[in-house]
Amino acid sequence: MSTAVEIKPKHLTHKIRLYANHKFLSYCSRAAGVQRKTYNWCVDRLKQAIDNKEKIDFIKWKKDFTQVKRQQFPYMYEVTKYASAQPFFFAKRAFEDYCKDKQEGKTGCRRKGFLKYHQKRPGYGSFYIGGDQVYFSDNPYDKKSYNYGIECKHQYIHIPKFGWVKMYERLRFQGHIENCTITYEGDKVYACVLVKITQEEYLRTHKGVVAHDTACGIDVGLKSFITTDTGLKVDAPKPLKKQQRRLKHAQRCLNRRQHPRVKNDTTQCSKNFYKQVKVIRAINSKVVNTRRDFNNKISSVLLRHYEYIGIEKLNVAGMMKNHKLAQALADAGFRIFREMLTYKALWLDRKVVKANVFFASTKTCSNCGHKRFDLTLRDRVYVCPHCGMVLDRDQNAGKNLLKNLKESIGVVSAKFKPMDQTALHSDLAINRIATSWDDMGIQQMLINKKAS
Repeated sequence: MSTAVEIKPKHLTHKIRLYANHKFLSYCSRAAGVQRKTYNWCVDRLKQAIDNKEKIDFIKWKKDFTQVKRQQFPYMYEVTKYASAQPFFFAKRAFEDYCKDKQEGKTGCRRKGFLKYHQKRPGYGSFYIGGDQVYFSDNPYDKKSYNYGIECKHQYIHIPKFGWVKMYERLRFQGHIENCTITYEGDKVYACVLVKITQEEYLRTHKGVVAHDTACGIDVGLKSFITTDTGLKVDAPKPLKKQQRRLKHAQRCLNRRQHPRVKNDTTQCSKNFYKQVKVIRAINSKVVNTRRDFNNKISSVLLRHYEYIGIEKLNVAGMMKNHKLAQALADAGFRIFREMLTYKALWLDRKVVKANVFFASTKTCSNCGHKRFDLTLRDRVYVCPHCGMVLDRDQNAGKNLLKNLKESIGVVSAKFKPMDQTALHSDLAINRIATSWDDMGIQQMLINKKAS
């Protein structure tokens, strides 16, 4: 008798920009300030409890803060209640993560530090709203309104103790709303809505998989962002490198504006200073959005065409210590790509196998297994002195990662056919992702095709 497989619901976030006027920006600033004030009060209470060796109870501190809030901070009632309640749960989770990493003996960048105070950043902030206070409507006006009965083109979101705010686009997913986080960057405000959806809703809003029982090994690098075992190379957009000259010029202009030069300087910032800050903020936002958009597209395309993917687990934090390559590594976004590939694989029931940090994927010959310890970064072509194989070093690393993948999950029955390769290349072209083919990789594929 067969049993039905239980499919767990998925949690997806939809980030939507809101139409913000000065009144709403003022509300967001006050709500973010309340959340920051509450979190810092909780950190003070935690340090006091540790010094006095008292019991750490965040729920009790939340109740104590409610009494303190009525007497000392009555302005906190002007915004949503979650702005002064949720920081205690944030602090509790951060403290538990700190204690867990300390018990496991993690050191360096892998260990989460103790709770720090949240500082005020001009033009930046966020606050939390629970799912019970988040409402959406196509026509939020009642019968007394002047435009009742007229269908609105945009969807509206209800902000507690403020009112309805128009959104730039409609909520994409249909499901149970868990929470919403309002973030603002300058004069741009976004609503990050977390929705709990079913498998059917996910398949309705996302493209399905193209191929099954296919596998590939992916090597990441700076010259080519990724290189597969078949020789396909995908180039990174490098947004920071493209905007670097413009960013330097904008930062020099900002330095010439009137602003405090040292810590205790009482000089007032001029209006031109704030105008130039908006210019720099726009450049940085474009860099971040371009990099995130590229990583989203390439990770989704790869998981739609490959069921099993083998990648290498890089020590990005250690590589960033090399100041000659740190900027290029940060511009590529290896960590973001690996994280997206991991959590999207769970949604699509795919599997991503990460090789060990010390796995010699580049120095090992994919044909005979011989290791070249004299290989340097200048050597872009791998020449095996044992069997005489000549292959691109990144493609050679991809083949080794594919072998490690097959050893981990077993032999994959189906192979990546030429028609599948054409479909992958077409999908990459639709998403406007720059690709290229390695000449030696094409020759090797032709040799294998004639031999078969």
